[in-house]
Amino acid sequence: MTAVGEQFLKSAHSLLRQFDVLRNSVQGTDGNPVGNVRLGLPYGINNAIAAPLFRIMSNRYPDVNLDIEEGNTTFMERAYEDNLIDLMVNYDFEERMDQKSEPLYSEDLYFVRAYDPEIEHVKEIDLKDLEHYQIGSSPGRYSLRRTLEKYAHENGVKFRFVADFRSASASIKITEAGLMSTVCPWDWIHDQVASKRVCAAKIINPSMSRTACIVSSLGEKPVPAIDATIGAIKQAIALAEKEGKLRGTIFHSDQAEALASLEDMIR
Repeated sequence: MTAVGEQFLKSAHSLLRQFDVLRNSVQGTDGNPVGNVRLGLPYGINNAIAAPLFRIMSNRYPDVNLDIEEGNTTFMERAYEDNLIDLMVNYDFEERMDQKSEPLYSEDLYFVRAYDPEIEHVKEIDLKDLEHYQIGSSPGRYSLRRTLEKYAHENGVKFRFVADFRSASASIKITEAGLMSTVCPWDWIHDQVASKRVCAAKIINPSMSRTACIVSSLGEKPVPAIDATIGAIKQAIALAEKEGKLRGTIFHSDQAEALASLEDMIR
């Protein structure tokens, strides 16, 4: 596609998005939101909150059609800029003139290796000790690589990186096979740890973490369907944390308060 064609396509996507926003704002109300919402989620958080988010949306907002795009953070940033999604969850994302970035929770990062009963008891590992292992992480601007490079620079650590296809699910599969190690949040690996396919140790001295944020537009009028989706994401995160599918610190006290009423509703 030519440069002119690409620009025309972006403009067309923008116009379609504005039409969707206008239609949804007219159709829906705060008490009964209606419309289509396109949400971009990284692999890990989608792995953790998909089930509780489905329950919440089905019970509370049956007239909101939620379309989830899963991908790495670089893909989602590009999709958001091209108006292909309305919302996204990203990490350590700074606000821009036309975008709002609201912190959701800070997630701990873990050093992950193939399962071995000899190391299963190891629950923590010093950051400096990661220099002895090959860490799966392809070069680029996606979020986890930025976090690793930030901690390496601040603490004088030299990681031995190997390419991992820039895919979270592929990275875990390669790690399971014993071909490399990786660093990731708990929401990537809770199932694999429980089924004894990998071993995970929390990184300490210092601990490693990153902040998950919900990113939305500042320039558009409030849309009930989008606002409802953001609220549902917050509640799903609280449920996932309680179920042990993510580990970290939730920033919103209202998520915990909403959790009790939400559980009563689901039951």
